[in-house]
Amino acid sequence: MDAGSSGLSTSARICNTDTVQPRPLERRVYGYYGSTGQGKTQALKAKLRQIRSQVAPGKRIGILALDPMEQLKEWDGSTEHDDCSDVEFVAHSRREVLQYLNGIQPDESFSLAYVPPVDSHEPSELNFLAGVAWALGNVWLVIDEAHASCNHAAVQAGEIPNMVACVKRGRHRRINLIIAAQRPVDVSTLIRAETLADTTVYFRLVRHDDLRDVAAERGPEFARRVSSLPRLTCLVVTADSIRSYRIIFDARGRPWLVSVGKTADLGIRAADRHEEAVAKYGQCPGCAYCAQNVHTE
Repeated sequence: MDAGSSGLSTSARICNTDTVQPRPLERRVYGYYGSTGQGKTQALKAKLRQIRSQVAPGKRIGILALDPMEQLKEWDGSTEHDDCSDVEFVAHSRREVLQYLNGIQPDESFSLAYVPPVDSHEPSELNFLAGVAWALGNVWLVIDEAHASCNHAAVQAGEIPNMVACVKRGRHRRINLIIAAQRPVDVSTLIRAETLADTTVYFRLVRHDDLRDVAAERGPEFARRVSSLPRLTCLVVTADSIRSYRIIFDARGRPWLVSVGKTADLGIRAADRHEEAVAKYGQCPGCAYCAQNVHTE
């Protein structure tokens, strides 16, 4: 499906991004990174539930999730409670995605997980869903297993132009992004840089090349912390803080993120040390913590 044939009945179509010039707006970008079984998916579920619970009266929230492993359907394997579902609808084909969205009213909130066919080309499926997100605007675009679809090869081969548009110019369409991956080193640097500038959630990483990249981005001490995190524990890095969180589960099996530590626990100060670091060392990558780990106590 190309940019001119989204199949949506709305007036907003997937289009050449150069022709769309609405007023720039703020948007949020989250990156969730962690090895298999460390809690990344549970944290993502908790985030989706938080987003859905924050719908203000008269405001629409839309969620479009690429869910190749079909992990975002239910909290605990049951549908006993109405609020147990991560999303309202699970689509298994592009046709089902479009049929569901064509039934949504302009001011109606929605949440959809798209589980592509097992033999599909994941970058192509991502490009489709990102194009739909661009057509709709004012949505959260969630990409699970991003290392398989948002990788360097897909970007370099020009396979995901709609996703690149959402990354570069999604603010103009009010597109918020959530990227989740087991292997951050495999996620395109173009896409990963956006999460570094906003909020990044690190669960334990064990592969040397992943930790090497984390050390380059956050400093060697931070990478050592990430490599030794207990299961279900994560570090959440924003522009001015680093906090430690742990996942707990309520009686219904729903995951929650609970703060258990602040930046002081890591021996790293917040972004008020940025100017001092630039003056002393001559550079800083623009986030709250420089790659040389100079923002220390």
